[in-house]
Amino acid sequence: MNVATLNDAQLKPYARLAEWIGEIFLAPPSAETVERMVAGSGRTLLGDVGEILNCRDAARQMEATLLAAVGQDLSARYVRLFDGVSGRRTVSLYESFYCGNGSRLFQTPVEEMRKILRRLDMSVRAGCHEPPDHLSIELAALAAALDKGDDDTALALQNRMEAWIPQMRARLDAQDQDGFYSSAAVVVTCLLNEIGAARSASSL
Repeated sequence: MNVATLNDAQLKPYARLAEWIGEIFLAPPSAETVERMVAGSGRTLLGDVGEILNCRDAARQMEATLLAAVGQDLSARYVRLFDGVSGRRTVSLYESFYCGNGSRLFQTPVEEMRKILRRLDMSVRAGCHEPPDHLSIELAALAAALDKGDDDTALALQNRMEAWIPQMRARLDAQDQDGFYSSAAVVVTCLLNEIGAARSASSL
């Protein structure tokens, strides 16, 4: 079964949601980004995400954290969790850390993701210095595969993320005291689950 056989109502929301949640994990948010997320339309989007992906509790926690934070707070939380300033408590966003040899970066998953990006005619955008096995880049590739109707690649990306994201979530649950990013990771898992459910339903 090719994803192109799914109708747009099933397919397009997942591609857009993969892009949206990927942006959350790509970099510390600016104050303007936080303001947009707290605005009425941003909060409506979080509610829609909760309904579409069946992750209402996670979406509510993200909203509650946003309402309690200012932009600088959420940006500082990102840096503390993901940018290495917390030493051993840092949560890695790279597949190589979880699926490579000895929790090192720039291992086999990087080259595998380079091949996937070439297959999708994608490249890491200018100004982004992350390796291609970063969570946000894998989610962007998933969105592109869904948009192109490339189910083989979409399934491969889904399978690889399902292999390492649970470990990342466990580390986030232990370190993210405010719950915004750990809840966002729940949204990623629910997104993958819903894509899988749509694929299974369309094959009946």
